[in-house]
Amino acid sequence: MLKFNLVLSFLCVAIFISAQNLSNDFNVSLSEPYEVVDARDKFYFSDNKGFAYSVKTVEEKVTLQKFDVQNMKEVARKAYAVDVPYNRGVEILQVGDKFYYLFESLDKKSQKRSLHLREVLIDECEFGKEQSLITSEGAIVNSQNELRPGFMGVGTGSPFIIYKSFDESKILVTYRRKPISKRDAINYDLLGFYVFNTSLELQWGKEVKMPYTEKEMNNIAYTVAKDGTVYMTSLYTESEHLQLIKIPETGELSVSDIEGLGEDFYFKKLVVEENFDGNFNMAGYYYQGFTSLDFWFDKTSIQNTKGIKYFEISKEGKTLKSSTIEFPIKLINKYSSKYQQKKNTKKKNNDKAGLRNLSLREFTVNPDGSLFLLGEEYYIEIEYRGQSNSRVYTYNFRDLVAAKINPDGEVAWMKKLPKRQEGKKGKGGLGVSYLRGTDSHYILFLDNVKNAEIGINEIPEKHKDGLGGFLTAYKIDDATGSFTKHTLYDSKEVKGTATYQFNTTRILKATDNILLAEVYIKGKKDAIIKMEVKD
Repeated sequence: MLKFNLVLSFLCVAIFISAQNLSNDFNVSLSEPYEVVDARDKFYFSDNKGFAYSVKTVEEKVTLQKFDVQNMKEVARKAYAVDVPYNRGVEILQVGDKFYYLFESLDKKSQKRSLHLREVLIDECEFGKEQSLITSEGAIVNSQNELRPGFMGVGTGSPFIIYKSFDESKILVTYRRKPISKRDAINYDLLGFYVFNTSLELQWGKEVKMPYTEKEMNNIAYTVAKDGTVYMTSLYTESEHLQLIKIPETGELSVSDIEGLGEDFYFKKLVVEENFDGNFNMAGYYYQGFTSLDFWFDKTSIQNTKGIKYFEISKEGKTLKSSTIEFPIKLINKYSSKYQQKKNTKKKNNDKAGLRNLSLREFTVNPDGSLFLLGEEYYIEIEYRGQSNSRVYTYNFRDLVAAKINPDGEVAWMKKLPKRQEGKKGKGGLGVSYLRGTDSHYILFLDNVKNAEIGINEIPEKHKDGLGGFLTAYKIDDATGSFTKHTLYDSKEVKGTATYQFNTTRILKATDNILLAEVYIKGKKDAIIKMEVKD
């Protein structure tokens, strides 16, 4: 009888939710199905001229697809065999009005890796001639990717990381050589820096030995200036000073302490961008120490993210202006249990309160010089199972913090947005996708169906990866920061068609007011969901 009542309750909830009115801000439609392309790596981009594209890679086969955005049709498809060993996609790079597919290969004998590209000829839906960009001088290591599962919760991305100068006139490719020693106290990082122009022609490149051991320095950010000089920011742990390291085309690197920031600022990640005055704008979340989340099975250490630090420095490391924005206790406590609020208030009295591992997901410099930052609380719980001597990882993607900072460094507005997601396979269908509208910000994510009718001031139910959910959007007014919540569609069924394999990485901004998401449907078919923001 109990089982029957539970099933009946579930059905009532499902019927109630499916009958509700979806958001009036979006028109949602589903394309005709087309033949699926099975692939390990999938990249999506738009030409902003009415067409969207995908590049899908599996082993040595690469498929290029072209879609008509308005008519929701696949209009072209071409498959290629890539003649490089152990091919893997890296990213789609846009330079001006051109698009390049970047991919890597591995020479197993020498352990050297190479980075290649092929231009995407969008009108013809074809690849241009293959071009090799660089080959490492030895074995290199994959970059860390916190949104993919892996040992101790840290997954792997490509070893090649790409940056563009603020005016997009220079492209920087970096990598890290495999350490000679596993001991941080004696190992010096050897990093590769290669600078290209807009035609992807190499301007200069070399491997550079860092001035301190891995134990003595934590590398935080990289950028390339419009003159082709590379800069990186690191924390020198011996003095706890933030440093600016300059790596020129010729000559040795130079190190400058960044003075005038104050003491005890630690950054997990910084965003660095050259501005029109030739200086650097820097922004990031700062933390001061760690705390622990106590579970019956584990004790997980997390960073107490205390606020936002925004500053401008010269290329000599002199701080020109600085703004520290500490998260108020009211924002920290919002959407927390009464027990957690008491703990936070106690920590605040000891100057230790903060948000859990707030990770920067979006950073935008607006034409008027203001900044938009979007952060997501992200941490991992580890369950140790003694009998099997195994570990189970639970990936938590929780509340969001959106903020707009005026050009003078003052807060225009700051909002905490409720969200509860967890999964066992890294990002999966979790996390967020971001769209900037004309005068609004849209943040999309999968939510528990039980949250469809709750108010924006209520604590939401937890959404678990792989169990369906409603695609939901927060719409934030750019001028005031006021926000509303919108339910777009049920991820299990769109327009009467069952859909599968939803992933936030498969959402694409096709035009200023249209989002696309590719999903799998039965019968070895894919389809595209179009979400159009109404005028």
